[in-house]
Amino acid sequence: MQGDAKWSSRGQKRHAAVWMVQKIFGQWDALLAEEAVPADYPYLVGLHTYTRGSAHVGVGDLDGGKRQLQTLEKMLQDPEIDSARIGVAPVSAVLSLAYAGLDGEIKEAEGDLDGA
Repeated sequence: MQGDAKWSSRGQKRHAAVWMVQKIFGQWDALLAEEAVPADYPYLVGLHTYTRGSAHVGVGDLDGGKRQLQTLEKMLQDPEIDSARIGVAPVSAVLSLAYAGLDGEIKEAEGDLDGA
């Protein structure tokens, strides 16, 4: 699978772009229906987790969003996370932004606008 162009850095970005567009346009059902991605691609797993978390928040399932946030937090604590890169960026840099974004979405949904 590692040699498959579908899972190259560029291929991963293409997959993630679809999820980001679905997120932007509030296509929550489509995001929640997405199948899991291979665990050996932390960038994809992280962005899949982020967009699914946003979808949970979007449909009012804050607990589901919080579970996805916890998954991102665990990923970021993994000392091996930066053994993977996406382009020139370490995966942790991208997933840190995703974590902050999802955390803000959850806080906003809870009414904590200052915290968001």
